[in-house]
Amino acid sequence: TLVKILTGVVRPDAGTIAVAGRARAIRSPAEAREAGLSPVHQDCSLIPDLTLEQNFSLTGTPLTVVQRWLGELGLGRVDIRAFARDLPLAALRVVDLARALAADPQILVLDETTAALPADLTETVFQLLARWRKAGRSLLFISHRLADVSAICDSVTVLRDGVTAGVVRPVRGHEDEIVDLMLGDVPRASAAAAVASPDLHPSDQPAALEARALQFGAALRNVSLEVRRGEILGVAALEGQGQKELFDCLAGVRRPKSGEIRIEGRPCRFGDPGDAIAQGVVLVPADRAQALLHLRSIRENIALPMVRRPASWGLIDLAREGRRVEQASARLEIDTRAQSEVRRLSGGNQQKVMIGRWLASGFKTLLCFDPTRGIDIGTKRQIYGLLREIAAGGAGVLIFTSELSEIQLVCDRVIVMFDGAVVGEMPARAADVATLLRAAHGAPSVHEPTLSHASPRAAALGPPTVSRSWRLISRNWWTMGVYALLGALFLFTLAVNPRYGAYDLRTLALAALPAALAAVAEVFVVLVGGIDLSVGALLAVANVLAASLMAQADFAESLLLAIVVLAALTGAGLLNGLLIVFTRVPDIVVTLATSFVWSGVALLILGQTGGGAPDDFQALATGAFIVPWLPNALVMLVILVAVVWLPIRSRPIGLSLFATGSDRQAAIRSGVNVVRARLTAYALSGFFSGAAGLALTMSTGAGDPLVGATFTLTAIATVALGGVNLAGGRGGMLGPLAAAYVLALISSDLVFLGVSPSYSQVIQGAMVVLVVMARGLAALRRSAG
Repeated sequence: TLVKILTGVVRPDAGTIAVAGRARAIRSPAEAREAGLSPVHQDCSLIPDLTLEQNFSLTGTPLTVVQRWLGELGLGRVDIRAFARDLPLAALRVVDLARALAADPQILVLDETTAALPADLTETVFQLLARWRKAGRSLLFISHRLADVSAICDSVTVLRDGVTAGVVRPVRGHEDEIVDLMLGDVPRASAAAAVASPDLHPSDQPAALEARALQFGAALRNVSLEVRRGEILGVAALEGQGQKELFDCLAGVRRPKSGEIRIEGRPCRFGDPGDAIAQGVVLVPADRAQALLHLRSIRENIALPMVRRPASWGLIDLAREGRRVEQASARLEIDTRAQSEVRRLSGGNQQKVMIGRWLASGFKTLLCFDPTRGIDIGTKRQIYGLLREIAAGGAGVLIFTSELSEIQLVCDRVIVMFDGAVVGEMPARAADVATLLRAAHGAPSVHEPTLSHASPRAAALGPPTVSRSWRLISRNWWTMGVYALLGALFLFTLAVNPRYGAYDLRTLALAALPAALAAVAEVFVVLVGGIDLSVGALLAVANVLAASLMAQADFAESLLLAIVVLAALTGAGLLNGLLIVFTRVPDIVVTLATSFVWSGVALLILGQTGGGAPDDFQALATGAFIVPWLPNALVMLVILVAVVWLPIRSRPIGLSLFATGSDRQAAIRSGVNVVRARLTAYALSGFFSGAAGLALTMSTGAGDPLVGATFTLTAIATVALGGVNLAGGRGGMLGPLAAAYVLALISSDLVFLGVSPSYSQVIQGAMVVLVVMARGLAALRRSAG
């Protein structure tokens, strides 16, 4: 919260901020940058669905400068044309830091930046920051890693429960005073007391979980391990050495290509996490967003797995559920002051909730992937103590932690992974940081002479470099598929109607024009993560407004009236956006309501089909002024979309649309004016809805106040078929434009075949279902490796 206040993401209730002795009102991330503050937030601020290069353009960061900093941080060869979502977390943190440094701030604010970095990369960052400080710049460093704090900081302010607990000067290796201030009145347990005693867990205990020769692409290579009952087995590895894939395979998140998983000696196959949970294998991931229902209460989050086993007749025993939740909360000392929503809890308490749900519902083997990342030392010790209790109760625990120094605090045994393989195994008492680092880098270990000498994984912190042509194909394969489908349908049309000519082509283009423009209107809203159910109603308003005003107008007057209609519909779209942004009511609710309003307006303007337009105005769309085979409707569509879309798609305003839909919070942290982006999207949606209504007036020469609903459904179908991500952040215009022609061609082919046009709606719906299924299967295949 403090970092968000200092960087303009959150406004304080009271108090002042002074930079270089001058009081500053910091109301946005942009104002923070102007004041000389540049943050690297705990949550990554890079937009996942933008390339690194586009992320730099979004914040106005000079590419050459940020590349220089990347080189100094050891990431000079990273592919800046790669999507941010394709980089591992450690690389994202380094890129985020390089972008912050490239802004040349007076004060660099780092919030848990090193929490996701391996030890060697952390050392590189510290060396760079030391040079940064010698240049006279300031650093505000927030971390729960006390060794990092002592290594880099001149003074330490300890916050506890939102207030300053004290200010001290750190001494490396002597952090007791800091720990005392962090814990307050909580007694500080001895680190030695947390060290597991191998005598308590004899090696002849039966195995709770076994993995035999697991293979998962290049990420896992014949990995075998055994977690015994009553044992905590640690996994040590640098970033990107296959440990995440290992945990995902064991938890049923991914399916290994080969190998075997055994539970208590029985071979098991997991199709999904539910199968693993049913066998008593549960996962606590590092990313709390993957496991928690952030808008639900603590009770609901903890009780969630119990729903798998409801009481008789499908009824949940609320009293029994409540008791088990309360027992888990008390055992973990969860702060229950924010019972209404889990998102209001601190990171440490959210982590406790994730563990608490399995305490309440029961398990046999607990998989913990970096469970103490970014949480305070008091909570960290509570979790480690709890893991020891769980193991003492007979369960098996497998844990990966990025903090190698803590392996000895909680584990009985440790395996080391390098380049997707297990390269060593040792008792926890022999697993000091130096030994683990040597093994994790593929070097021979003093304690384990049999470690393999695997070669380092190429480009471990970035996606593989690919050719420009392959990148173009891989990123636009869906759009290419839509155009291939359009080509195939056109060949089919020529086959069933050999006399297909220029007139038929003009008819097709004229039929597709309003639907294509309505789809473009929908695309703008979908890109920012919204949905506009009023597109069809706005189209109807534009259609009847134009038809009623142009009935007695000449060509010149009609052109002027068309401009007036476009301006009015742009305002109507902007009004939709204002209602959504400032009432904070979901887009789907507001636009559903306004669709009724705009439909009523259309009926008020023209009670029934009627009106007209001059022949010259209609000829703008119905004719073919250049050559007979090039319809004006197609030329008009291409020009109108190109004139609006091309100038903005690669500029900050266009990038802000993608950023808002991809990750709204990251966009805010990057300084994007999200409100302006959303309003722009709705204004453009209104503009293109108006253009679609004018196109309908041109094609029919009349206005129809009841035409809206059909075009809304068609627009959504076209967007989905065109490859735009309905969740926002990904897509473009080329796919939906081709999809509009696909749907129009299907309708015309039905006429040629003598089939009722009513079937076109059935076909549209079926195609959308197939599209959603295909994209879902593709995503499932990618997640499975």
